[in-house]
Amino acid sequence: MRQSARPGQGRRQQPAGAAEWLQAGNIGGLVSAAGRYFRYLPYLVLASGLLITWLAWRAVDRAVEARADLQFAQEVNSTVQAIQGRLRTYEFMLRGGAGLFFASENVSREEFGTYLQILQIQAEYPGIQGFGFAAALTESQLEGHVARVRSEGFPGYAVHPAGVRPFYVPVVYLEPAAEGNRTAFGFDMLSEPVRRAAMERARDSGSAAVSGIVGLVEDIDGDHMAGFLMYLPVYAGGNDPGTLDERRSRLTGFVYATFRVNDLLSGILPSGRAPVTFTLHDGSDPQPEALLFRSAPAAAVGERRRAERALQVAGRHWTASFAATPEFEAGAHAASQAPTVAGTGMAISLILFVMAVLASRMVRERRRSAQTIREAQHQLFQAQKMDSIGQLTGGIAHDFNNLLTVVMSNAESLAERLDKDDRSRRLAEMILRAAQRGADLTNRLLAIARRQALAPRATDVGAQLAGMESLLRRSLGGAVELELRTSEGLWPALVDPAQLESALLNLCINARDAMPNGGRLAIGLRNRIVERSGLGMRRGGASGTGLAPGGYVVVTVTDTGIGMNDDTLSRAFDPFFTTKGIGEGSGLGLSMVYGFAKQSNGLATIASSPGAGTTVTLYLPQAREMPAPAPEETAGGRRPRGSERILLVEDDDMVRGNVTAELQGLGYTVETAASGPQALARLDRLDGVDLLFTDLVMPGGMTGWQLAEEVRRRRPDLPVLFTSGHMQEIAPLREAGWDASHILQKPYRRREMARQVRRVLDGG
Repeated sequence: MRQSARPGQGRRQQPAGAAEWLQAGNIGGLVSAAGRYFRYLPYLVLASGLLITWLAWRAVDRAVEARADLQFAQEVNSTVQAIQGRLRTYEFMLRGGAGLFFASENVSREEFGTYLQILQIQAEYPGIQGFGFAAALTESQLEGHVARVRSEGFPGYAVHPAGVRPFYVPVVYLEPAAEGNRTAFGFDMLSEPVRRAAMERARDSGSAAVSGIVGLVEDIDGDHMAGFLMYLPVYAGGNDPGTLDERRSRLTGFVYATFRVNDLLSGILPSGRAPVTFTLHDGSDPQPEALLFRSAPAAAVGERRRAERALQVAGRHWTASFAATPEFEAGAHAASQAPTVAGTGMAISLILFVMAVLASRMVRERRRSAQTIREAQHQLFQAQKMDSIGQLTGGIAHDFNNLLTVVMSNAESLAERLDKDDRSRRLAEMILRAAQRGADLTNRLLAIARRQALAPRATDVGAQLAGMESLLRRSLGGAVELELRTSEGLWPALVDPAQLESALLNLCINARDAMPNGGRLAIGLRNRIVERSGLGMRRGGASGTGLAPGGYVVVTVTDTGIGMNDDTLSRAFDPFFTTKGIGEGSGLGLSMVYGFAKQSNGLATIASSPGAGTTVTLYLPQAREMPAPAPEETAGGRRPRGSERILLVEDDDMVRGNVTAELQGLGYTVETAASGPQALARLDRLDGVDLLFTDLVMPGGMTGWQLAEEVRRRRPDLPVLFTSGHMQEIAPLREAGWDASHILQKPYRRREMARQVRRVLDGG
């Protein structure tokens, strides 16, 4: 409520007009006050103007510095990712070379050279000096090894440096066969300590290992730039033995590559005026003798902004030191409006009225600038979190839905083959229901990133809440009193009932945790008409905007718990934010509820204050039709059959085998492929294919969508049926013109697959 003003306070808050004020006898007081303070007024105006001008200048300057710091951090992070990505590429290249020796223990020199010609290492892999193979030999094997290499057309071959040692690892194959690389032919890399340390680390770990700084044997042009080597062990039998003793006894050699660091890291920074420079040192202590690379002379390095990052490269620690260039600093300061603000402030300070107006505007601009920076930082953080969650949930959904497809299909098949009264049939149907529950849980995880495949339908929220009552009471425990309040004439809501159940359960569990000593939890249902877009802010709470006008079913969950302060309340819907201790909460419950509400074209709001409990409100859109009873899921029922030939494309072996068996059981002839290129090759050899049935996400560089587009080009009349376990994969299909009849959502039931296959084949 608005408080009443004290005597005299009303005039300050709502002053009368100037004429009435003068007529009230205040002209004498005005003249008297002007006489007392007039001589100080110019100094006061000047001092106030200079102070406000200085504060505004500092605010703008800080905003410019904050923006420059953010840009610098982004440049540093992108450069680190580019360095690590390039080195991972070379590690994958080594693994490809190791695969050559895994496939055959007797790789000829010609085969090795042909493989390197295919790779085109000098054109495709900048910075690499050579790619080779070094054989692991004992002293007793050395003489036979030298004789064998000489018999291959190298009469002058010898292992160097000379000397008797228990073990040798001489260079046997090395490409390209340039003059510098020929110098390294026969060089025993085990004789040099830095190389030996890296080879021993690779041998004992079974993984790629990078050496410290070395002078390359191939480096004969006099530059002697810093270099290093990357090794990958090759074991007898092809596979990693797994134990230390077997790795040492079964070692046959190393696939390795030599690098000049300057050539390797060229092109990491953009050409022209790069915003940052960096130096790379071997180890965690950036000393001059450990310098690997410097992107620019020391004179081109700025002093204002610096950063240091630790890199883990194939078992080796590197340290990258970054600095902003003078051009970056000059550009950051050139964008500052501080001089303009200062000049304008000093000029306006000469006039009292203008000074007051501009002072108010400066304060507003300062607050707006700070708010803009905070919002930009929050949006960046939120986008990064949601992107991470989206990638995680996408991968989980894809893998889980593949597994659940197989489980549901086999459980359904078992249920059909068993007698109705057989206990085994009931177990099979229980497995089927559990698998369906797993599919529902996968969709709930996708709700956090708003990528779940919702199935909204007209839902009686009151009936659903009543059906959940026993579950909620068990979840809340005996110390929490549960009260359900349902209004008469409650509308049906257009929501996914499974996701609504999950959201309500999450809210009740959160409320229970906020009442450690017990309390009361009330869940209320009512109708509400929203006549204008958006919802106003509630005292002590937060809400969103963009709620469209119309009818909504409002669900309120109110507890008598400890409540939240303003800081906690402002972050309550953020993913991963939790006030619980480590291991006691993931911070995903409220964010999942918010994602579900928004994806359902509704809204979630929260209101709370310390000691006064919390109220979470869900706005669910009204359904225009009455709720229909949910279909009973059983394992029986007839499935449409056929005799056509189907090309099935699925990368998962288990899913492919299961679907093949199901389709053959329905009378179809099935041809299979594990990737898009394989499917195209199979399609070119087959004449009588009637349907392409393909997964969306597959290896081999071609997605199911790309495969379908290529098939459209080759055989425009061939129908296509897609399958996927993730809504994000399906969205591009709909944008490209494929309708729902051509999309089968994983995990699917056997009858659903049979009907969809038949529908597409029949042109429906």
